Amino acid sequence: MVKILGHRGARDLWPENTLQGFLNAVDLGVDIVEFDVHLSADGVPFVMHDGMLDRTSHGTGPLSRHTADELRAIKLRDTDETIPTLDMVLDSLAPTAIELAIEIKTNFDSSPYPEVERLVLDALARRNLVNRAMILSFVPQCLERTRRLSSEIGLQACLWRPQADFQGGLENALQRLSAIPGAIAALQEDMFALNEEIAFRLMPPDRLAVAVNNKPARLHYWLSRNVRHVSTDRPDMALGLRDGGKSPSDY
Repeated sequence: MVKILGHRGARDLWPENTLQGFLNAVDLGVDIVEFDVHLSADGVPFVMHDGMLDRTSHGTGPLSRHTADELRAIKLRDTDETIPTLDMVLDSLAPTAIELAIEIKTNFDSSPYPEVERLVLDALARRNLVNRAMILSFVPQCLERTRRLSSEIGLQACLWRPQADFQGGLENALQRLSAIPGAIAALQEDMFALNEEIAFRLMPPDRLAVAVNNKPARLHYWLSRNVRHVSTDRPDMALGLRDGGKSPSDY
């Protein structure tokens, strides 16, 4: 059965990367919940998608230029919550059985955060969550560093066209990824649809995923394919198609 990943919790249903959004996604029945990690100026992991605060919070400027105490006081838009720390999110989700997909982001200027992989792994290990989690990144070096630190943690490369082109094309990118033990390739849906033969030739089905898909007909198609999981901002729709006997025309 193809797993369903709630992207940023379920960003088309609730405010993204919020504690309530994550718990709502769990209650909805998703198999995996995904969220993003940046570091504060003093090295504390916080959960937010953008490197800049402006879009989803009432703060301004780069997240990485604020201390943890400053970030804890900043309210998120469209909710009463403040920006959550990674510890807060893990403590909230630890009692559930949900699989965790943690995307390690780069800084607002695209530079890597120092030691971020170790900080995330340590936070997971303190809660015995390593075997329930995978680290996601658009940067292959991040996944390679993570694998050197842990042989247990799941890994996923996010492959959009620019990332594949930067590595010399999709085939080269998948060959590099296939050399990282256990790493999953999550291909952007449009690119996957155009390159299914290459993807299935170079990676086993349990190491292939489809990212981010919100169209009923395309969700229906990928849920019928032999891939590990489908990432979506509308997990309610995906669950209805997979488990509820609904057809794309119902949406």
